[in-house]
Amino acid sequence: MAFLNKELDVYTYKHEEHKIRLWLCGDTKQIWQILGMPVSPGIHACPFCRINTADCQIPLSRRGFRPERCYGGTKQLYALNRQKTGLNRKTQREFFNVIDEPKLNNALNNDNDAPILDWILVPIVHINLRVGQDIYKNGMRICQKVDLAVVQSMASGSSFQGITVLPDTDFSKSVEACRSGTLDPEEVTCGPYQYRYEKACSKIGCSPQAHFGGSTLNGNDAHNLVTRYHKLVPLWIEILALEIFEHDEQKLLKKEIADVISLMKIYGPLMTNLGNTNRLTKEAIDELDKEIAGFLIEYRKYFKTVPPKIHMLEDHVIPQLRKLGWSMGIGSEQGGEASHKLVKAVRQRFFNKSSDKDSILRAVTKVTSDSIIRLRSDTIAKKVKKTTSSTNPRIV
Repeated sequence: MAFLNKELDVYTYKHEEHKIRLWLCGDTKQIWQILGMPVSPGIHACPFCRINTADCQIPLSRRGFRPERCYGGTKQLYALNRQKTGLNRKTQREFFNVIDEPKLNNALNNDNDAPILDWILVPIVHINLRVGQDIYKNGMRICQKVDLAVVQSMASGSSFQGITVLPDTDFSKSVEACRSGTLDPEEVTCGPYQYRYEKACSKIGCSPQAHFGGSTLNGNDAHNLVTRYHKLVPLWIEILALEIFEHDEQKLLKKEIADVISLMKIYGPLMTNLGNTNRLTKEAIDELDKEIAGFLIEYRKYFKTVPPKIHMLEDHVIPQLRKLGWSMGIGSEQGGEASHKLVKAVRQRFFNKSSDKDSILRAVTKVTSDSIIRLRSDTIAKKVKKTTSSTNPRIV
Protein backbone atom coordinates (compact mmCIF):
# COMPACT_ATOMS: atom_id res chain seq x y z
CA MET A 1 0.00 0.00 0.00
CA ALA A 2 2.88 2.38 0.73
CA PHE A 3 4.23 1.65 -2.75
CA LEU A 4 0.90 2.45 -4.37
CA ASN A 5 0.49 5.59 -2.29
CA LYS A 6 3.89 6.93 -3.32
CA GLU A 7 4.11 5.93 -6.96
CA LEU A 8 0.57 5.88 -8.27
CA ASP A 9 -2.39 8.20 -8.43
CA VAL A 10 -5.02 5.53 -7.87
CA TYR A 11 -7.89 7.51 -9.31
CA THR A 12 -6.67 8.24 -12.85
CA TYR A 13 -3.72 7.11 -14.89
CA LYS A 14 -2.59 8.02 -18.40
CA HIS A 15 -1.27 5.30 -20.67
CA GLU A 16 0.03 6.76 -23.95
CA GLU A 17 -2.85 8.88 -25.30
CA HIS A 18 -5.55 7.06 -23.31
CA LYS A 19 -6.79 8.27 -19.97
CA ILE A 20 -7.57 5.29 -17.80
CA ARG A 21 -9.38 5.18 -14.50
CA LEU A 22 -7.91 2.72 -12.02
CA TRP A 23 -9.77 0.74 -9.39
CA LEU A 24 -8.18 -1.01 -6.45
CA CYS A 25 -8.56 -4.78 -6.23
CA GLY A 26 -8.05 -6.91 -3.17
CA ASP A 27 -9.41 -9.76 -1.16
CA THR A 28 -11.84 -9.03 1.64
CA LYS A 29 -9.14 -8.92 4.30
CA GLN A 30 -7.10 -6.38 2.33
CA ILE A 31 -10.14 -4.16 1.81
CA TRP A 32 -10.88 -4.20 5.54
CA GLN A 33 -7.28 -3.24 6.26
CA ILE A 34 -7.36 -0.35 3.76
CA LEU A 35 -10.38 1.06 5.60
CA GLY A 36 -8.93 0.57 9.08
CA MET A 37 -11.32 -2.26 9.94
CA PRO A 38 -10.26 -5.36 11.91
CA VAL A 39 -9.85 -8.72 10.18
CA SER A 40 -12.98 -9.94 11.98
CA PRO A 41 -15.09 -6.79 11.81
CA GLY A 42 -18.11 -7.99 13.82
CA ILE A 43 -21.60 -6.71 13.09
CA HIS A 44 -20.58 -3.96 10.61
CA ALA A 45 -18.55 -6.17 8.29
CA CYS A 46 -19.39 -4.63 4.91
CA PRO A 47 -16.67 -2.26 3.64
CA PHE A 48 -19.06 -0.56 1.21
CA CYS A 49 -22.01 0.37 3.44
CA ARG A 50 -22.98 0.66 7.11
CA ILE A 51 -25.33 -2.31 7.26
CA ASN A 52 -25.28 -4.61 10.28
CA THR A 53 -25.45 -8.39 10.26
CA ALA A 54 -29.09 -8.45 11.40
CA ASP A 55 -30.21 -6.33 8.43
CA CYS A 56 -28.22 -8.57 6.05
CA GLN A 57 -30.77 -11.28 6.74
CA ILE A 58 -33.58 -9.09 5.35
CA PRO A 59 -33.98 -9.17 1.55
CA LEU A 60 -32.85 -6.03 -0.26
CA SER A 61 -36.34 -5.55 -1.73
CA ARG A 62 -37.75 -5.14 1.80
CA ARG A 63 -35.05 -3.06 3.54
CA GLY A 64 -33.51 -0.98 0.75
CA PHE A 65 -29.86 0.10 0.50
CA ARG A 66 -28.06 1.22 3.62
CA PRO A 67 -25.88 4.42 3.77
CA GLU A 68 -22.69 4.06 1.75
CA ARG A 69 -19.26 4.32 3.30
CA CYS A 70 -17.03 7.04 1.85
CA TYR A 71 -13.33 7.60 2.43
CA GLY A 72 -13.72 11.00 4.09
CA GLY A 73 -16.38 9.67 6.45
CA THR A 74 -14.18 6.70 7.31
CA LYS A 75 -11.30 9.01 8.27
CA GLN A 76 -13.68 11.09 10.40
CA LEU A 77 -14.88 7.95 12.21
CA TYR A 78 -11.28 7.02 12.97
CA ALA A 79 -10.46 10.48 14.31
CA LEU A 80 -13.61 10.53 16.44
CA ASN A 81 -12.91 7.04 17.79
CA ARG A 82 -9.37 8.04 18.66
CA GLN A 83 -10.47 11.23 20.39
CA LYS A 84 -13.40 9.75 22.30
CA THR A 85 -12.25 6.28 23.32
CA GLY A 86 -8.55 6.09 22.55
CA LEU A 87 -9.32 3.40 19.91
CA ASN A 88 -10.87 1.01 22.41
CA ARG A 89 -11.75 -2.08 20.41
CA LYS A 90 -14.66 -2.79 22.74
CA THR A 91 -16.48 0.26 21.35
CA GLN A 92 -15.87 -0.49 17.66
CA ARG A 93 -19.59 -0.93 16.93
CA GLU A 94 -20.22 2.74 17.69
CA PHE A 95 -17.75 3.74 14.97
CA PHE A 96 -18.78 1.12 12.41
CA ASN A 97 -15.67 -0.96 13.15
CA VAL A 98 -13.15 1.72 12.09
CA ILE A 99 -10.46 1.18 14.72
CA ASP A 100 -7.24 1.70 12.75
CA GLU A 101 -6.07 4.55 10.57
CA PRO A 102 -7.35 4.15 6.99
CA LYS A 103 -4.62 3.63 4.40
CA LEU A 104 -4.03 5.41 1.07
CA ASN A 105 -4.70 8.84 2.53
CA ASN A 106 -3.63 10.73 -0.60
CA ALA A 107 -4.83 8.27 -3.19
CA LEU A 108 -8.15 9.75 -4.27
CA ASN A 109 -7.26 13.17 -5.64
CA ASN A 110 -8.80 14.61 -2.48
CA ASP A 111 -12.18 13.25 -3.53
CA ASN A 112 -12.97 12.16 0.02
CA ASP A 113 -16.73 12.14 -0.54
CA ALA A 114 -16.50 9.44 -3.20
CA PRO A 115 -18.19 6.21 -2.04
CA ILE A 116 -15.86 3.30 -1.39
CA LEU A 117 -17.78 1.46 -4.11
CA ASP A 118 -16.43 4.02 -6.63
CA TRP A 119 -12.77 3.07 -6.20
CA ILE A 120 -12.52 -0.43 -4.69
CA LEU A 121 -13.83 -3.41 -6.62
CA VAL A 122 -16.22 -5.81 -4.95
CA PRO A 123 -14.17 -8.98 -4.20
CA ILE A 124 -16.09 -11.17 -6.62
CA VAL A 125 -13.62 -14.07 -6.46
CA HIS A 126 -14.06 -14.31 -2.69
CA ILE A 127 -17.83 -14.12 -3.12
CA ASN A 128 -17.69 -17.01 -5.59
CA LEU A 129 -15.49 -18.97 -3.21
CA ARG A 130 -17.96 -18.44 -0.37
CA VAL A 131 -20.88 -19.66 -2.49
CA GLY A 132 -18.90 -22.68 -3.71
CA GLN A 133 -17.75 -23.49 -0.19
CA ASP A 134 -21.30 -23.29 1.19
CA ILE A 135 -22.66 -25.56 -1.53
CA TYR A 136 -19.80 -28.06 -1.22
CA LYS A 137 -20.11 -28.29 2.57
CA ASN A 138 -23.85 -28.82 2.41
CA GLY A 139 -23.44 -31.58 -0.15
CA MET A 140 -20.97 -33.17 2.25
CA ARG A 141 -23.41 -32.67 5.14
CA ILE A 142 -26.10 -34.55 3.22
CA CYS A 143 -23.68 -37.42 2.61
CA GLN A 144 -22.70 -37.41 6.29
CA LYS A 145 -26.37 -37.70 7.19
CA VAL A 146 -26.72 -40.66 4.82
CA ASP A 147 -23.58 -42.32 6.21
CA LEU A 148 -24.99 -41.99 9.74
CA ALA A 149 -28.16 -43.76 8.60
CA VAL A 150 -26.04 -46.47 6.94
CA VAL A 151 -24.07 -46.93 10.18
CA GLN A 152 -27.25 -47.27 12.20
CA SER A 153 -28.72 -49.78 9.72
CA MET A 154 -25.54 -51.88 9.59
CA ALA A 155 -25.31 -51.85 13.38
CA SER A 156 -28.75 -53.44 13.47
CA GLY A 157 -27.71 -56.16 11.02
CA SER A 158 -28.65 -54.73 7.64
CA SER A 159 -26.30 -54.89 4.65
CA PHE A 160 -25.87 -52.75 1.56
CA GLN A 161 -24.69 -53.76 -1.87
CA GLY A 162 -21.21 -52.42 -2.60
CA ILE A 163 -20.51 -51.43 1.03
CA THR A 164 -18.08 -53.55 3.04
CA VAL A 165 -17.08 -52.76 6.59
CA LEU A 166 -13.33 -53.26 6.80
CA PRO A 167 -11.84 -53.86 10.27
CA ASP A 168 -9.88 -51.15 12.09
CA THR A 169 -11.30 -48.28 10.05
CA ASP A 170 -13.10 -45.21 11.30
CA PHE A 171 -16.27 -46.43 9.63
CA SER A 172 -16.11 -49.82 11.37
CA LYS A 173 -15.46 -48.07 14.67
CA SER A 174 -18.59 -45.97 14.09
CA VAL A 175 -20.64 -49.15 13.51
CA GLU A 176 -19.28 -50.72 16.71
CA ALA A 177 -19.93 -47.53 18.68
CA CYS A 178 -23.50 -47.47 17.38
CA ARG A 179 -24.01 -51.08 18.52
CA SER A 180 -22.73 -50.22 21.99
CA GLY A 181 -24.83 -47.06 22.17
CA THR A 182 -21.85 -44.69 22.46
CA LEU A 183 -21.94 -43.18 18.97
CA ASP A 184 -21.89 -39.41 18.65
CA PRO A 185 -23.57 -38.53 15.30
CA GLU A 186 -21.05 -35.71 14.77
CA GLU A 187 -18.21 -38.27 14.82
CA VAL A 188 -19.35 -39.92 11.59
CA THR A 189 -16.95 -37.81 9.54
CA CYS A 190 -16.08 -40.55 7.06
CA GLY A 191 -18.12 -43.15 5.30
CA PRO A 192 -18.90 -44.61 1.89
CA TYR A 193 -21.04 -41.76 0.64
CA GLN A 194 -18.80 -39.00 1.92
CA TYR A 195 -15.95 -40.78 0.11
CA ARG A 196 -18.00 -41.11 -3.07
CA TYR A 197 -18.98 -37.44 -2.90
CA GLU A 198 -15.33 -36.40 -2.61
CA LYS A 199 -14.40 -38.72 -5.48
CA ALA A 200 -17.23 -37.44 -7.71
CA CYS A 201 -16.26 -33.81 -6.99
CA SER A 202 -12.63 -34.62 -7.75
CA LYS A 203 -13.62 -36.00 -11.16
CA ILE A 204 -15.24 -32.68 -12.11
CA GLY A 205 -12.18 -30.71 -10.99
CA CYS A 206 -13.28 -29.76 -7.48
CA SER A 207 -10.69 -30.99 -4.98
CA PRO A 208 -10.63 -28.98 -1.74
CA GLN A 209 -7.20 -28.59 -0.19
CA ALA A 210 -6.40 -28.88 3.50
CA HIS A 211 -5.95 -25.41 4.98
CA PHE A 212 -5.68 -24.58 8.68
CA GLY A 213 -7.42 -27.74 9.77
CA GLY A 214 -10.22 -27.54 7.21
CA SER A 215 -10.88 -27.92 3.51
CA THR A 216 -11.12 -24.91 1.24
CA LEU A 217 -11.88 -24.43 -2.44
CA ASN A 218 -9.99 -22.27 -4.89
CA GLY A 219 -11.61 -20.33 -7.72
CA ASN A 220 -11.42 -23.18 -10.23
CA ASP A 221 -12.86 -25.64 -7.69
CA ALA A 222 -15.86 -23.41 -7.06
CA HIS A 223 -16.43 -22.78 -10.77
CA ASN A 224 -16.24 -26.48 -11.67
CA LEU A 225 -18.59 -27.43 -8.83
CA VAL A 226 -21.42 -25.12 -9.91
CA THR A 227 -20.99 -25.53 -13.68
CA ARG A 228 -20.56 -29.32 -13.80
CA TYR A 229 -23.14 -30.17 -11.17
CA HIS A 230 -24.99 -32.54 -13.54
CA LYS A 231 -22.12 -35.05 -13.18
CA LEU A 232 -22.98 -35.39 -9.48
CA VAL A 233 -26.58 -36.38 -10.25
CA PRO A 234 -25.85 -40.16 -10.45
CA LEU A 235 -24.58 -40.05 -6.86
CA TRP A 236 -27.72 -38.27 -5.66
CA ILE A 237 -29.88 -40.83 -7.50
CA GLU A 238 -27.97 -43.65 -5.82
CA ILE A 239 -28.49 -42.05 -2.41
CA LEU A 240 -32.22 -41.59 -2.93
CA ALA A 241 -32.53 -45.22 -4.07
CA LEU A 242 -31.29 -46.48 -0.69
CA GLU A 243 -34.63 -45.77 1.02
CA ILE A 244 -33.14 -46.15 4.49
CA PHE A 245 -35.14 -43.28 5.98
CA GLU A 246 -38.72 -43.07 7.14
CA HIS A 247 -41.17 -41.45 4.74
CA ASP A 248 -40.90 -37.91 6.14
CA GLU A 249 -37.09 -38.07 6.44
CA GLN A 250 -36.82 -39.46 2.90
CA LYS A 251 -38.97 -36.60 1.66
CA LEU A 252 -36.77 -34.08 3.49
CA LEU A 253 -33.61 -35.68 2.05
CA LYS A 254 -35.04 -35.42 -1.45
CA LYS A 255 -35.81 -31.72 -0.90
CA GLU A 256 -32.30 -31.02 0.45
CA ILE A 257 -30.70 -32.65 -2.60
CA ALA A 258 -33.03 -30.76 -4.94
CA ASP A 259 -32.13 -27.48 -3.20
CA VAL A 260 -28.38 -28.09 -3.56
CA ILE A 261 -28.80 -28.87 -7.26
CA SER A 262 -30.97 -25.76 -7.69
CA LEU A 263 -28.30 -23.53 -6.11
CA MET A 264 -25.65 -24.96 -8.43
CA LYS A 265 -27.91 -24.61 -11.45
CA ILE A 266 -28.66 -20.95 -10.71
CA TYR A 267 -25.20 -19.81 -9.65
CA GLY A 268 -23.21 -21.59 -12.37
CA PRO A 269 -24.24 -19.24 -15.23
CA LEU A 270 -24.19 -16.29 -12.83
CA MET A 271 -20.58 -16.99 -11.80
CA THR A 272 -19.56 -17.26 -15.46
CA ASN A 273 -21.29 -14.02 -16.46
CA LEU A 274 -19.88 -12.08 -13.51
CA GLY A 275 -16.37 -13.44 -13.98
CA ASN A 276 -15.81 -12.82 -17.68
CA THR A 277 -14.38 -9.65 -19.26
CA ASN A 278 -17.27 -8.62 -21.49
CA ARG A 279 -18.72 -5.16 -21.91
CA LEU A 280 -22.24 -5.12 -20.44
CA THR A 281 -25.31 -3.37 -21.80
CA LYS A 282 -28.03 -2.01 -19.54
CA GLU A 283 -30.25 -4.93 -20.50
CA ALA A 284 -27.54 -7.45 -19.62
CA ILE A 285 -27.03 -5.84 -16.20
CA ASP A 286 -30.78 -5.85 -15.59
CA GLU A 287 -30.82 -9.57 -16.37
CA LEU A 288 -27.93 -10.19 -13.96
CA ASP A 289 -29.84 -8.23 -11.31
CA LYS A 290 -32.80 -10.61 -11.69
CA GLU A 291 -30.52 -13.65 -11.55
CA ILE A 292 -28.84 -12.44 -8.34
CA ALA A 293 -32.23 -11.73 -6.75
CA GLY A 294 -33.41 -15.24 -7.71
CA PHE A 295 -30.26 -16.80 -6.30
CA LEU A 296 -30.65 -14.93 -2.99
CA ILE A 297 -34.22 -16.23 -2.68
CA GLU A 298 -32.95 -19.81 -2.98
CA TYR A 299 -29.94 -19.10 -0.74
CA ARG A 300 -32.11 -17.79 2.07
CA LYS A 301 -34.37 -20.84 1.82
CA TYR A 302 -31.47 -23.20 2.30
CA PHE A 303 -29.01 -21.38 4.57
CA LYS A 304 -29.81 -19.92 7.96
CA THR A 305 -27.77 -16.72 7.66
CA VAL A 306 -26.54 -14.35 4.95
CA PRO A 307 -22.83 -13.64 5.58
CA PRO A 308 -21.15 -10.35 4.56
CA LYS A 309 -19.80 -11.69 1.25
CA ILE A 310 -23.27 -12.79 0.14
CA HIS A 311 -24.59 -9.39 1.22
CA MET A 312 -22.00 -7.78 -1.09
CA LEU A 313 -23.34 -9.91 -3.94
CA GLU A 314 -26.90 -8.83 -3.20
CA ASP A 315 -26.30 -5.10 -2.59
CA HIS A 316 -23.12 -3.96 -4.28
CA VAL A 317 -22.30 -6.01 -7.39
CA ILE A 318 -25.07 -4.59 -9.59
CA PRO A 319 -24.49 -0.89 -8.63
CA GLN A 320 -20.81 -1.33 -9.40
CA LEU A 321 -21.53 -3.07 -12.71
CA ARG A 322 -23.66 -0.09 -13.72
CA LYS A 323 -20.69 2.21 -13.05
CA LEU A 324 -18.14 -0.04 -14.74
CA GLY A 325 -20.06 -1.12 -17.82
CA TRP A 326 -17.95 -4.30 -17.77
CA SER A 327 -18.14 -7.70 -16.09
CA MET A 328 -16.21 -8.10 -12.85
CA GLY A 329 -13.58 -10.33 -14.43
CA ILE A 330 -11.94 -7.33 -16.09
CA GLY A 331 -10.39 -6.48 -12.75
CA SER A 332 -10.57 -8.98 -9.92
CA GLU A 333 -8.37 -9.77 -6.94
CA GLN A 334 -6.65 -12.67 -8.73
CA GLY A 335 -3.57 -10.52 -9.42
CA GLY A 336 -3.34 -9.82 -5.72
CA GLU A 337 -3.82 -13.49 -4.95
CA ALA A 338 -0.89 -14.33 -7.25
CA SER A 339 1.32 -11.81 -5.44
CA HIS A 340 0.13 -13.19 -2.09
CA LYS A 341 1.16 -16.67 -3.20
CA LEU A 342 4.60 -15.32 -4.13
CA VAL A 343 5.03 -13.62 -0.75
CA LYS A 344 4.06 -16.80 1.09
CA ALA A 345 6.52 -18.87 -0.92
CA VAL A 346 9.41 -16.47 -0.14
CA ARG A 347 8.42 -16.29 3.51
CA GLN A 348 8.23 -20.05 3.95
CA ARG A 349 11.62 -20.48 2.33
CA PHE A 350 13.60 -17.80 4.15
CA PHE A 351 11.77 -16.36 7.13
CA ASN A 352 12.64 -19.05 9.67
CA LYS A 353 16.25 -19.33 8.50
CA SER A 354 17.37 -15.79 9.29
CA SER A 355 17.01 -13.33 12.11
CA ASP A 356 17.29 -10.35 9.79
CA LYS A 357 13.57 -9.92 9.25
CA ASP A 358 13.91 -6.39 7.84
CA SER A 359 16.08 -7.50 4.92
CA ILE A 360 13.68 -10.34 4.12
CA LEU A 361 10.74 -7.97 4.25
CA ARG A 362 12.48 -5.57 1.86
CA ALA A 363 13.24 -8.42 -0.55
CA VAL A 364 9.65 -9.65 -0.44
CA THR A 365 8.29 -6.14 -0.94
CA LYS A 366 10.54 -5.50 -3.95
CA VAL A 367 9.70 -8.80 -5.65
CA THR A 368 5.99 -8.30 -5.06
CA SER A 369 6.06 -4.66 -6.18
CA ASP A 370 7.90 -5.61 -9.39
CA SER A 371 5.29 -8.29 -10.04
CA ILE A 372 2.47 -5.80 -9.51
CA ILE A 373 4.11 -3.29 -11.87
CA ARG A 374 4.44 -5.92 -14.61
CA LEU A 375 0.92 -7.15 -14.05
CA ARG A 376 -0.50 -3.62 -14.15
CA SER A 377 1.44 -2.57 -17.24
CA ASP A 378 0.56 -5.74 -19.15
CA THR A 379 -3.11 -5.43 -18.21
CA ILE A 380 -3.31 -1.79 -19.21
CA ALA A 381 -1.67 -2.48 -22.57
CA LYS A 382 -3.98 -5.38 -23.34
CA LYS A 383 -7.16 -3.56 -22.34
CA VAL A 384 -6.25 -0.38 -24.25
CA LYS A 385 -5.33 -2.39 -27.33
CA LYS A 386 -8.65 -4.23 -27.26
CA THR A 387 -10.73 -1.08 -26.85
CA THR A 388 -11.34 1.52 -29.52
CA SER A 389 -12.91 4.08 -27.17
CA SER A 390 -10.96 5.86 -24.42
CA THR A 391 -13.94 7.43 -22.63
CA ASN A 392 -14.91 4.49 -20.40
CA PRO A 393 -13.08 3.43 -17.22
CA ARG A 394 -10.62 0.57 -17.40
CA ILE A 395 -9.78 -1.77 -14.60
CA VAL A 396 -6.36 -3.00 -13.56
